[in-house]
Amino acid sequence: LGVRADDAAGRPGGVRSAPQLGAALNLLQNVARYVFRTGNAFAVGHSMGLNGPIVLESDTLLRLIAFAPDPELPPVDSPNGRFEFLQVVGITEDEEKAITRWTGSDVLAVF
Repeated sequence: LGVRADDAAGRPGGVRSAPQLGAALNLLQNVARYVFRTGNAFAVGHSMGLNGPIVLESDTLLRLIAFAPDPELPPVDSPNGRFEFLQVVGITEDEEKAITRWTGSDVLAVF
């Protein structure tokens, strides 16, 4: 199994191996815990600091995450309400500064 990840400089790095997949799943699990614990939901354009690198004990510059619309899965209207699929995107501190000046959606559109 693999997961698309960026290298330490934030450049696209292709498909990664099982250890990187485990790190990605751990991150998503922590985000889910946050949502369930606080009741705060995420939407397109939101961002969140991670209090450290996106992968623990790594030299990556990715220290925050932003939420983008999934380009392949459209929003769904269901009997339980409307929902949309989001992608979690690792971003650097410089990219986060741009998000505070623009909107998360504007910055993510550049990618």
